[in-house]
Amino acid sequence: MKKGKVVSASFSFEGWEFSKWLVGHWKTIKEVAKPLVPYYLSWMNGLPTEWSLLIAALSTGILSALEYFIKEYRE
Repeated sequence: MKKGKVVSASFSFEGWEFSKWLVGHWKTIKEVAKPLVPYYLSWMNGLPTEWSLLIAALSTGILSALEYFIKEYRE
């Protein structure tokens, strides 16, 4: 049996916080939103599905390049 302090018992959300979850999953949420938001906005403006998909794909690439340009990456 493993020893240590029990933070949350089985089948319990004790100690779980949305803010910690959001911080821990921020990168995944951002990557999912990159194509979905442009697709949704173009679809809401009445564009055909093909154009909406093209806009989502191009927007994802542009946003990724812009993020790389703005951030500082180190090895």
